[in-house]
Amino acid sequence: MDITCTHDKIQSALEYAERVISRNLTLPILGNILLRVEKKELHISATNLEIGIVASIPCQIKASGSLTVPGKIFYGIVNNLEGDSIHLTSDVSHTLYIESGAFSGEIKGHDAADFPIIPTVAQEALFGVSAEELSRSISQIISFTSVSETRPELTGVFFSRERDAKEIDIVAADGFRLARRKLFPSAAKGSAASFILPQRTAGELARLGSLGGIVDVALEQGQVEFRFEQFRVVSRLIEGAYPDYQALVPTSFNTECVMSRDELSKNIRLVSLLSSRINDIQLSVNNSKLTLSSRDEDTGESTITMDIEHTGEPLTITFNWRYLLEGVQNVDAKRVQCKFIDNTKAGLIRSDKDANYIYVVMPLRV
Repeated sequence: MDITCTHDKIQSALEYAERVISRNLTLPILGNILLRVEKKELHISATNLEIGIVASIPCQIKASGSLTVPGKIFYGIVNNLEGDSIHLTSDVSHTLYIESGAFSGEIKGHDAADFPIIPTVAQEALFGVSAEELSRSISQIISFTSVSETRPELTGVFFSRERDAKEIDIVAADGFRLARRKLFPSAAKGSAASFILPQRTAGELARLGSLGGIVDVALEQGQVEFRFEQFRVVSRLIEGAYPDYQALVPTSFNTECVMSRDELSKNIRLVSLLSSRINDIQLSVNNSKLTLSSRDEDTGESTITMDIEHTGEPLTITFNWRYLLEGVQNVDAKRVQCKFIDNTKAGLIRSDKDANYIYVVMPLRV
């Protein structure tokens, strides 16, 4: 190998690839990054066997070649270099030589044949979507995935598209609350498709949104591939059937109210300071007023009232304040709409303008 790359491009590629590598005592090679030079590009690959990422960057090539090097060390060096370009060479002993400005160094690597193969999904893309919209949509719901392995299907983010539908639902749930975000593809085939993406893969996709452009999504049995302009992300899928989330979303309500998102968030935080050990706060809706209250026998109690727009019946209902706050904060609008059936059934939170994002949360029974 004998190549020269711009510093910014290789640093950006390593920033994303380095996040995927893992420390594995059984397979220490997973702590390495694969460098492969071919077709006028440097391909930088990393995997933890669940998710794999391949970045392709243009470079000046004098000689092709490949090897693997410890990922964190290589990224640490590149991240601290100040030169505009980086010169990389290797020899038959799998040593990588680095030169940039006044710096020179060498890293002892391994044969590229020792590195796991990152598969390629051969199927055509099912749909394409804006990288920024994909990132924004995932970020809105990813924190609502379950952390319990008792129901592994709930530990991931569910993607679902019905045949010929103009939108894709992405869903996260943990048994206490559910969030659904509609994603609008720029292009899509007519066929229906659904899959459960591991939470970690979804998180990496959210970070890659800053790359911009269109992401093409291809699916085949057991794995999915997200194709960016210069990145390719391949992930295993979570097996199992996702719950019928549409059946969990209430459609008729007896009490509806609209209010400022920021004011509601601030008041939830304020009242929560005197909530009990079960994090409960009470909401009372009546006469275009919303009263939030909390009480703890050991520390005290608090109440605050805010003006709202209210239609329907009066209602008093209790929620876990953390679950309530997280749902409200993720509404991408200045005003939120809260809808309730009664004090024993799930409430729904959304923007007052559209239902592209909805959040369903169960009340506490106290």
